[in-house]
Amino acid sequence: MEALGEFLDDEKNLTMHHVDLRLDLANEAHEQLRSSLSSVDIICVQYVLHENASFIVNDQNRIIGVMRDVFVMAPVGTVMIITDSSNKLFPCLKDAANENGWIYLCAEEQLMDEGKRRAYLGPKSFLVFERIKC
Repeated sequence: MEALGEFLDDEKNLTMHHVDLRLDLANEAHEQLRSSLSSVDIICVQYVLHENASFIVNDQNRIIGVMRDVFVMAPVGTVMIITDSSNKLFPCLKDAANENGWIYLCAEEQLMDEGKRRAYLGPKSFLVFERIKC
């Protein structure tokens, strides 16, 4: 982060926020994330979702908690990059994105098809979304 930050001028900045997936964005633990979310350009979510599925997906396979809040509150023009060790949650994430004005910018072969993986991409599994409307 520090090395990348050295390349940015005074008008641009780079921040990193740890997120507790068990909590909503309104929780005081997410104060810094909440305050920077209105001006974010890129959101990276890396290798945490599969292991914490019980905190971000409900019984109806809907995204909940802070992940839902980020999909709802990020500004138009934001790009979200999600990498994970498994693509099991990708259909739920894609649905949440679509419902909140995001478009999907990745290859379909990474999704599940009738409960079976189309490809075993392991750590190369990723999603890229762009928010185009509120």
